[in-house]
Amino acid sequence: MRQLWSKHLIQINRLTALEREAARLDGERAQLIAAAAQGRGKVSEIELQITQIDRELASEVGREMREIDGKAGEYAERKVAAEDQLRRIDIRAPISGTVHEMNVHTIGGVVSAGEQLMLIVRTPSV
Repeated sequence: MRQLWSKHLIQINRLTALEREAARLDGERAQLIAAAAQGRGKVSEIELQITQIDRELASEVGREMREIDGKAGEYAERKVAAEDQLRRIDIRAPISGTVHEMNVHTIGGVVSAGEQLMLIVRTPSV
């Protein structure tokens, strides 16, 4: 177009209008390139946030799993202790028969180890 204008084949108004349009299109192109770069930057930022959230979640889950494992072990120990205590509540005789000379008369009382509670007389079988 400049060559045509230099040969006076087009008017200067036409040339300047085309140059203005070219400048506007260059500016618009630059804006679109900048917007695309900004979008890529935002995507990278969001991916980084996702990665960070994943790491934090994995760390939190690991911490909670360690706490739960610790509590599970503690509860298992407490269960064993409670079952042992439950087994000691009932007094069982090694043989069947009739109770004679009962030495303990309280309900829920504590009996020392090896203390004689009663004598059991075996009933004869017929």
